[in-house]
Amino acid sequence: MSTENNAVTRGNRKGLSNKIRFEVFKRDAFKCQYCGKSAPEVMLEVDHIIPVSKSGNNDLINLITSCRDCNSGKSNRQLDDNSVLIKQRNQLEEINERREQIEMMAQWRQELEKIKEQQVDIIDDILKNKTGSSFSAYGREGVKGTLRKYDLNFVCECFDVAFNRYLRTGKDGRFTHDSIENAIKKWHSICKYKHREISNPDLGELNLIVNWFNKYKNTSNKIRHVIYDAVKMGYDAGVPFESIWTAAKKSNTVYQLENSLREYIA
Repeated sequence: MSTENNAVTRGNRKGLSNKIRFEVFKRDAFKCQYCGKSAPEVMLEVDHIIPVSKSGNNDLINLITSCRDCNSGKSNRQLDDNSVLIKQRNQLEEINERREQIEMMAQWRQELEKIKEQQVDIIDDILKNKTGSSFSAYGREGVKGTLRKYDLNFVCECFDVAFNRYLRTGKDGRFTHDSIENAIKKWHSICKYKHREISNPDLGELNLIVNWFNKYKNTSNKIRHVIYDAVKMGYDAGVPFESIWTAAKKSNTVYQLENSLREYIA
């Protein structure tokens, strides 16, 4: 009879699946509940609070994470009744707390999603008032993506800039579909660049010089990056904006501008 019981005991211990062991480890934060040591500092095992030899079962409530040393030292001695009750109560409290937090997080995410939808509706109403058109389902997702990056007031300001600048009317006096699509595309870009200028005030002045040089010096956009690098070189060296601006006006080519700034820095 004793041999049979021992066989059952060994069988039950071997019967713990990897899934159950993983659930126990996760619940106990991969930490030995006796000494507090964590993996990978120690080898973790699943221990029975009420030993199998004393009719303990494999229910999660009776399983606990233990390091190999603590488990070996404990042998089949049962924790005192008070320790068992405290451990079980703490586990239940922790599970309930986690469940409540998950529910609160889910509710919070739902509320955030509602707010985003309301903000998209605001942008959609502005588009309707300006053009008579509405965003498609795909377009609404694009608006949501923009609103995740920037606040609503900033997005609305950039929207006005884009649509005032890029909307065009057709022969029928209505805004053309192509210009509406172009304005929407430019709107997302304006949000990005204006945000960069706010984050880095020097960037706005730098782009001002680059754009002016391109426009009035008949410089090809293909070498825009060369102008940008030349102007940035001046900024990085601490050359005042007024001096870079003056050098740009006096230079007929990008290379003259670059040489002027190098001389100034030297």
